[in-house]
Amino acid sequence: MKTTHLLLLLPVMILSLGACRNGDRNQRDQAATTVADSTSDTTQRAQAYTSDVDLNGNEKAFILSVADDALLETEAAALIIQKTKNQAVSGLAKQIIKGYTKAGKDLTMIAKGKGLAIQTVLSQDHQAQVTSLKALSGLALDKAYISLVIRTHSHNEDLFGKAAIFKNKDLRIFALNFLPEIQKLHETATDIAIKMNLSNKGNGNELQ
Repeated sequence: MKTTHLLLLLPVMILSLGACRNGDRNQRDQAATTVADSTSDTTQRAQAYTSDVDLNGNEKAFILSVADDALLETEAAALIIQKTKNQAVSGLAKQIIKGYTKAGKDLTMIAKGKGLAIQTVLSQDHQAQVTSLKALSGLALDKAYISLVIRTHSHNEDLFGKAAIFKNKDLRIFALNFLPEIQKLHETATDIAIKMNLSNKGNGNELQ
């Protein structure tokens, strides 16, 4: 009799366990709407929603967004070093390559540890920004690059500030460690922009 009862209860237990697991995953991914939907890149968005890792939606979207920004920053900076004649702009680009190369490596290690694959090529939107820089030269190039840096770092200051309260310890520490670097680079870019009399209206960091 006991064996019969156990056999009858077994399917119910399996269904309950499956429901719990699905509930946990749904809870992790529910927060993805806030951040993942803000990206214009469909590959990033798909990765954020479908990757089955122990991170909530905002944490996954943070990793993917920062990885793409790191690629943009390093590729744009490498281009500027080759083309600019402005020492201050070149110096900033070198600092950015150093900082974001390390950040990219650290983030890749965290992502791999969580079972999340991140992209190694620029999103379409960021590739278009790099391509637009290639068509410029001289002061126009310097101004466009500094505007890009200010815009990106204004966004990243907000992004990393929110990441500092993530539940995931690895991402929290990563965000807290790199946020001061982002703020420093943002400040340097803003100082250069002021010296250039660069209008930065609409880039998320209004120059006075």
